[in-house]
Amino acid sequence: MTAGGSVWPFIPFMALRGAQVFFAIIVLGLSGYVGGKADDFWSPWFCLVTAILTLILSGGLIAAYFVAPAFTAPLITIGIDAFLFLFWIISLGGFADQFSYILDIDNCGGNNICGSIKGNTAMLVFEFLLFLGTLGFSGWLFFRERRGTAAPAGANPEGGHVSAGAIGGAPVATSHGTYPMQQQPPVSNTPVPPPAEYHQQQPVAYPQESQYQYPPQTQSPPPPQQYPEMPIPEQHGGYSQPQQPQHYQQ
Repeated sequence: MTAGGSVWPFIPFMALRGAQVFFAIIVLGLSGYVGGKADDFWSPWFCLVTAILTLILSGGLIAAYFVAPAFTAPLITIGIDAFLFLFWIISLGGFADQFSYILDIDNCGGNNICGSIKGNTAMLVFEFLLFLGTLGFSGWLFFRERRGTAAPAGANPEGGHVSAGAIGGAPVATSHGTYPMQQQPPVSNTPVPPPAEYHQQQPVAYPQESQYQYPPQTQSPPPPQQYPEMPIPEQHGGYSQPQQPQHYQQ
């Protein structure tokens, strides 16, 4: 059972993260008590800071599992687990080194500070193992998710075999974002004629109408005017010369 959008199984995720939060609360109380009694040591205060970070980050992952499952992706949980795992290693090593003389005592004899130091050391070991487990679990989920997304199209990412529907050409619903294999049409060996060349039609040149030229006109002289002939009076007895004018003497 997983939440929508999360690759983490519900029961392992809640069991591991819930145990981390639970033991972090115990470490928070014991480290504060030991740090108040032993002011000269830094390790109890470092354990207290590590417990606070665990409550914030692990508690945030639990809330994100229901509210925003995208924030529980394996790549994000690997970063958070690696960061907190480093802090718990430093807390365990520093605390065990500074209080080693008390840890060597077999019986605390009812001493509260001695019992608190031994109890806090046991909680630090549990937190170290829990974060080691979640870090390995996150790495395994991340590797499985990457391998599933890298599966070829038409192959079953869980079994690694091609399904019968993909062989027959029918579409097959696959997971992890792969696409079904589609049947390719048969390839014929018939030669394909080359495409006909397209000749661009040239525009037809229409004859342009030329302007009409009139023939040159020659100027001819005006026709001579013809006057009517005057009739000559006829005289009997032949032709008579015209009379000369008479000169009168004075």
